[in-house]
Amino acid sequence: MDSIDEALGEIPLPPYITAEDVTFALRAISVHAAEQWPDGPRCRNDRAPHPCRLP
Repeated sequence: MDSIDEALGEIPLPPYITAEDVTFALRAISVHAAEQWPDGPRCRNDRAPHPCRLP
């Protein structure tokens, strides 16, 4: 069993949210996380001011 399936087994989700949706959301969160720069927090993905707009 995949670790995401284990995590989803613990969280009640509405029927219209799939495991694939959750996987994409988790990836977006990790890719677009804030990193501290001298001029303030920036998006890890494209160095835009955080919070950035997800593409």
